[in-house]
Order: sequence, then C-alpha cells, then structure tokens
Amino acid sequence: MSDWTPWQIIALIAVFGALALGIAALGVWYSLARESREWPDLSPEDRAAGRLGEAIGECGAGLTVEAAEEVLAIFARSSGDQKRALAAAIRGLLADGRSAHLPDLTTRVLAVARPLGGAAAADERIATPG
Repeated sequence: MSDWTPWQIIALIAVFGALALGIAALGVWYSLARESREWPDLSPEDRAAGRLGEAIGECGAGLTVEAAEEVLAIFARSSGDQKRALAAAIRGLLADGRSAHLPDLTTRVLAVARPLGGAAAADERIATPG
C-alpha cells in the first residue's frame, strides 16, 4: 500500500463507503418488503391489531388477563390513529426484551394504554351529540 497515491486511497475509501451504503439500503428494503408480505391485504387498523396482539402475546404471564382485556377494550373504542399509536407504544415498551419479565409490567402497559383510552372516550363524547 506504500505505492498508492492519495487519490487511489480516497477512491478506495469511496468504494467501501458506497458498498456500505448499498448494503444498508438493501437491509431497509428487505425489512419493508418483509412487513408488506406479512400482512399484504390488511388495513392499517388491522395491522395495528395484529401488532398489538403480538405485543400482548410477548407479555405472557407478566400481564394479567384483566389488564389485557382493558387494553383490548381501549383499542376497540379508539380511532385508527390511536390504534396505531397504542400498538406502537406497547411494542416500544417491550422492545428491549427485558420488559416482558418485569413484575410491574401490568402497571406499565396500563399506564401507556389508559391515556389513549381517555382520548378515545373524549373523542366519542365530542362525536356523539347530546
């Protein structure tokens, strides 16, 4: 490498940079394509329901049945955006992999879900005349 000129070294670095960028772009494309194959014909609300179900399944015994029922009731009365937000919030809570085994998981999940449930109830009161 001692015989290389500076422009050759810069060109080599550029080639490696372009290769790394291409690999990163391929990874992003693959993850997006995989997600669209998992639920190809579902609406965004249906996808959110699937993601919420997966998240509740990940909770296992850390989430009480009553808490799961409350989360699902909140989800059922929420609007489309709120459903997606609820699913994303609970999945985010479980993202580190350790949260599913915490003793206060029920409290944490309900703390995430209840504010969205309050927003859904307020939306219903606004949307329902009288």
